[in-house]
Amino acid sequence: MEIQRASNLGPLHQKLGISPGARVCYQLTPDGVTLWDIDTGTAYAIQARTGTVTTEKFLVPKQVKEIIEATDTELLRRWSENRKQAWGDLRQTIFTELNFRGISIVR
Repeated sequence: MEIQRASNLGPLHQKLGISPGARVCYQLTPDGVTLWDIDTGTAYAIQARTGTVTTEKFLVPKQVKEIIEATDTELLRRWSENRKQAWGDLRQTIFTELNFRGISIVR
């Protein structure tokens, strides 16, 4: 999961009523985009042609919650421990959460 700050979406976060500092992720779809507000557990499906927005609740995966709730030190430790693993969802989530917090992985 690639965690972004909602304010990176420009005016879209305002239109959807998402806090600018919220953690979000998105995925382009054939019809538009799906955007997940991780902080509130709300998913937004936005249709490209019509601009129609539908919302639904979703459960934030346990692994993502654990990463968000981890201390900076714990996250850096997990990053280092998984350094030799292939790039995957876990490493991407840890990396983007560190980036969200403004923590460099370069030591």
